[in-house]
Amino acid sequence: MFEGMINGYAQTDLADSGLKFLVMDEKYARSIGVEIHTAHRHCTRLKFADNSVAKTAGMAYDFEWCFGRDNEISPPRILNFHILENAPANVILNDALLFDTKAFSKYLDYLIDDDDDYNYEFEEEGMHIYFFAIDFDKKTRQGQGVLAS
Repeated sequence: MFEGMINGYAQTDLADSGLKFLVMDEKYARSIGVEIHTAHRHCTRLKFADNSVAKTAGMAYDFEWCFGRDNEISPPRILNFHILENAPANVILNDALLFDTKAFSKYLDYLIDDDDDYNYEFEEEGMHIYFFAIDFDKKTRQGQGVLAS
């Protein structure tokens, strides 16, 4: 997970190098006052490894996002997010952002490894941690993904 800022809000973001687009949790988006575009053309259908299907709630456009904390931030990037109900994290960063910015080497100081605490919290709640590998279905232009725990 990386420390980051999204439109001025401090945020810890899940880094998923297998994700093909940026994801934001719907409840979190609404809590920070995000305008969600919900028309059909803004929604994407996702298919997971267990063959379940989910449709995104829409899109949120033009966010200023950067790596860092407080006054220590990277140059900002303007990003668009797919909004997903009950996403496994508030914000999930995709492969293009992570590799284009060389995040794992250039922003190593903002990388957080709370794995032990994170797993402990979820074990107590009887939940699992999920990792996404989501891509667009080139035939239907819909999102298609793999979900594994």
